[in-house]
Amino acid sequence: RWSSQYRASELQRIEPMEQLITWLGGNIPADDGRVTLVHGDFRLDNVIFSGNEPRAIALIDWELSTLGHPFADLGYYCMQLRMPQNVGNMSGLRGLDLDVLGIPDERSSVARYCEKTGVERIENFSFYVAFSFFRLAAIVQGVAKRAVDGNASSEQAMQLGKFVQTMAELALEAIQRGETSAWIVRRVESKGGMKCEGFSDKALKTVVKWIARDPFFNVPFETPEITAFEPTQIGMCQGVRASL
Repeated sequence: RWSSQYRASELQRIEPMEQLITWLGGNIPADDGRVTLVHGDFRLDNVIFSGNEPRAIALIDWELSTLGHPFADLGYYCMQLRMPQNVGNMSGLRGLDLDVLGIPDERSSVARYCEKTGVERIENFSFYVAFSFFRLAAIVQGVAKRAVDGNASSEQAMQLGKFVQTMAELALEAIQRGETSAWIVRRVESKGGMKCEGFSDKALKTVVKWIARDPFFNVPFETPEITAFEPTQIGMCQGVRASL
């Protein structure tokens, strides 16, 4: 559905979107039978909190709600944590001090979700995050197309189109991060240990430690322990580069 909607409003070929569409089509998770009411726009902006205690009391803006997989809302929520600030009229939380803001980080949020729902681990979680970016990109492209056709009067609507590529690139980043960490785990499990040129044992143990703590194999590349590493022969992504 969303691919068709994007094609209907496409103004020019955007290579990252093409790559994203191809990857999503080839990596749809197997049907596990989970079907729930999905909000469709599940983010902090649509949550009303109590003024007296740290408790959510309402969730608003249900116009995109539908039946679907519950991980879709979780992926959409995490998308906001990964999105930079000032992307069009949308502003993410990436780079902000979540502890100061009192907002749980992505790992804590997903771990809590798994705990509350009895899910041991979410396989291919990067799919749900990437799909959320893609869906938002398709919506933004539609707004831009209406502006070009003269059906949206806002100057801001006209400018939104340039952020479609940004959304696609963020989705591809999520995919790369997920594939890198899953790849490391597979190599560790298959070999019963890690062998690496250019990394100290301490560095490797740090990578394994973070992966082991992560319920969906999403290495926190922004942490100093990881970003300080020097690249070696196999460049996977954002500082986690190893020959295993």
